[in-house]
Amino acid sequence: GIPPERQRFVPFNGAIGARQMEWLRGELEEATRNNERAIILTHIPLDPRAASLKTVIWDYPEATSMLGQYDCVSLVLAGHYHPGGYMVNGNGCHHLTIHGSLTHEHGSYGVVNVYGDRITLHGEGDLPSRNMALHR
Repeated sequence: GIPPERQRFVPFNGAIGARQMEWLRGELEEATRNNERAIILTHIPLDPRAASLKTVIWDYPEATSMLGQYDCVSLVLAGHYHPGGYMVNGNGCHHLTIHGSLTHEHGSYGVVNVYGDRITLHGEGDLPSRNMALHR
């Protein structure tokens, strides 16, 4: 079989790539200079701890390493991994992978609200609600 660390290299995933990675780095540097928070929205999860090794971007080691350099990122909101997932990295960035609506009997959707001290997800259907404290 394919070793777990190589299972992400399938056609239904993909990569950020060098050009988009540099663009994202520039956006995060600007957010840091302006003392702003950033939320990253992506279909494919960036960290396997919030999904699985089979369902993350091909270049997740580079992406997670880069994100670890910025404390302005408060949330990475993703899909793709239908069971859903959640983790917080060492900088306090929440990685939330939303459950797939097609694979949950009652659907899976919600509303995200951003406040000064937290981000909340009001889940509907099979998606659980969640309160995520902000790190700064």
